[in-house]
Amino acid sequence: MDEFARIGLRTLLMAMKVLSEEEYAEFDRRFNSIGDGENREEAIEALADELERNLMLIGATAVEDKL
Repeated sequence: MDEFARIGLRTLLMAMKVLSEEEYAEFDRRFNSIGDGENREEAIEALADELERNLMLIGATAVEDKL
């Protein structure tokens, strides 16, 4: 990945995380409790940030974007 970035390629990483039923239920409860207020996007982003930790990398690819 470092080599892809060093030569300026656009990288796509694929990762996964196995959630227990309890972990998913807690995520779903918290997601559904987020209201429609002006901070909705920030609340969703914060919740996603919590979930997207300690992921297992399963693949990477890179493409060259020619302008």
